[in-house]
Amino acid sequence: MGQLIITDCVHIPCKVLMLPTCFWYEYKCPQPSGVCLIFPDLVAVSLRIGSCVELLRYDLLQQRLHCVERIQLKCDLKHYDMKCDDSYIYILCENGSLHRHYIHKIRKPECGFIRPSGITEKVNSFDLCKHFFYLSTNDAIYCIDQLGSRVWTYSPSRRSGETRQMRSFEGLTVTNNCLYVAQWARNSILKMSLRGDFLAEVEVPTVACPFKLTSAGRKLLISQYSSDLEREACGTIVQLKRRRF
Repeated sequence: MGQLIITDCVHIPCKVLMLPTCFWYEYKCPQPSGVCLIFPDLVAVSLRIGSCVELLRYDLLQQRLHCVERIQLKCDLKHYDMKCDDSYIYILCENGSLHRHYIHKIRKPECGFIRPSGITEKVNSFDLCKHFFYLSTNDAIYCIDQLGSRVWTYSPSRRSGETRQMRSFEGLTVTNNCLYVAQWARNSILKMSLRGDFLAEVEVPTVACPFKLTSAGRKLLISQYSSDLEREACGTIVQLKRRRF
């Protein structure tokens, strides 16, 4: 058993939702977007507007989240996805750059940013593994290094002549040495190697418009989003066992 932390940046009021087993605890904050676990009891949440990151501590006894710190970013743009490794937290800016903060000096000014080289499209999501970052745009997936230099690009629509609307890469996650990517317009999940090789594409009939994904054990957790979906569908998290892939 464990906890699943979810940000809801669509419905008003915007909240961070905590799921210990089957109990929902709601923590309200303005337009939460990205979320990542820094320590077992400390969560970082990026706010889409306000150039801010909130640090939330989870009280196991009271089963609630409370804000212990607010970090102001030196940037007036919107901020979205967020990830961390052993040393840094990374926040995706709407210009495609990744703001970077030391985890152990998180209250001090940010230590710089990573600007992806040659990527002009809007970056929808990202994840990281060791010294590499994986980014999704509407019609391509990129791998860059810590300097922002491009390592490889995967773009089947550019080769086949598909329109962006036929694919639209959204959320992605690295797990078990593979990269899983939500293909929003195709209602499917793409599986790739970390070298950029295509491995599989699996259509998921139980998922409509897959948006963000993460992993928990041997399961993939997928959120759904579209302006055409009913509110209940947008608030549904679908679990998939990875053995299907």
